[in-house]
Amino acid sequence: MSDESIRRYIPQKLLQSVKAAGRNHKNDEKVVHAILSNSDDMLRMYGTARELLLNLRRFQNFPLSHRYFGFDSKEPYSTIPVVYENMDGVPFMNKADAFCLLQNLVVKDFLETPKSFALFRSMQAILLKSHEEKIKGICEFFKYDKAWWGRMQHGFSSIQKQAVVKVESLRQIHNFMSEEWSYENALKMFKIMLPVWNQQEYCEFEKD
Repeated sequence: MSDESIRRYIPQKLLQSVKAAGRNHKNDEKVVHAILSNSDDMLRMYGTARELLLNLRRFQNFPLSHRYFGFDSKEPYSTIPVVYENMDGVPFMNKADAFCLLQNLVVKDFLETPKSFALFRSMQAILLKSHEEKIKGICEFFKYDKAWWGRMQHGFSSIQKQAVVKVESLRQIHNFMSEEWSYENALKMFKIMLPVWNQQEYCEFEKD
């Protein structure tokens, strides 16, 4: 949840009544609770902290919301894909929402260290969001097959596990790929893959 989403959801005149933003809390619900508690009851029409938080999440739950609200492009998607049904009960999903599903295909165990996984998640987010930009202004739907998606997740997970076992066995034999898969070389690979590499924005990944 970002400050921008709150500012766009609650009129500025009402937000002026808030004496403390509550940003010292890490939990979103506690942040919202602090805002409501310090508003002199001017925001009581928004209900409880949990009700307001749920409405805020619904409010920012749409394709390219990260761009509209100014979310960090290095952060994974917070959007929850919405499954729609036609009059015959057939489920459909917006193509843009599929990017949110793709980010969950790679499991943490596939990468060796927390640092490598954090790098991958950030680069993955940038890459997926850059491709999502290509369908900006296009609203197309595809038939959503939950069973097929479940099989795809399971299959992808199996492939990752097999790859980890194979690479580990090769390393034990002759230190296979020890240099190729270093953090620095992985970063170089991502910089080539990403459509735009903004040195100023992503330089934190190049720090020691």
